[in-house]
Amino acid sequence: MRKKSFFKALFLPIILLSIKTTAEPIYSWKDEKGRVHFSNKAADPSAKIVDLPPITKEQPRHQDNLDQNTEASAIDCSFHDGIDCEAGADIDGSVICKDGFKETSKSYQENCQRAKLSTHMVEINPKKDLIRAIVRNERPVKAESVLVTTLLGEFYRGDQKRFNMTGPQEIESYSDAEYELNLKGTIYAPLKELNQDKLKSRVNANCANC
Repeated sequence: MRKKSFFKALFLPIILLSIKTTAEPIYSWKDEKGRVHFSNKAADPSAKIVDLPPITKEQPRHQDNLDQNTEASAIDCSFHDGIDCEAGADIDGSVICKDGFKETSKSYQENCQRAKLSTHMVEINPKKDLIRAIVRNERPVKAESVLVTTLLGEFYRGDQKRFNMTGPQEIESYSDAEYELNLKGTIYAPLKELNQDKLKSRVNANCANC
């Protein structure tokens, strides 16, 4: 009995709203047991027309985000063959796209004068107690005075230490570079139990013009 009442309460508003979309009036009445009925026909002498609220169309909540994404793509060089750093900065300091489009919001200094480094891959060689990392420069400007470090150990054990990895001092635009750290003879070797995924988050790459 409770289930029937629950479903009536759940679906009744939906039924009413769907009926309201038509031009027909909606009638309501009570039977001898006090139960309320709704219909588009006056099936009882005591039935009266019900004044239902109008149905309004609500804008989806994600619409604002959709509009923002559309606006962002319109002022980006993604649809204009990319950024043309060789063209220099526009008069407002923004970048110029390769097809000549200038109505962008991307900063020339941030995108054409600063490098951006990311750790692309980390490998552990337990036999040689060696850690190898591939660092990628994601910008069209050469990264200078590159410093790649690895944080090993655990703070709670009191043996946490940051090591400098060896590798090139510069990374060309849109290029990768390899860095290594040899831990043979240290308290951090052997590396058999070192978690590779966790280690990737501990490799930090920075540069003078990042």
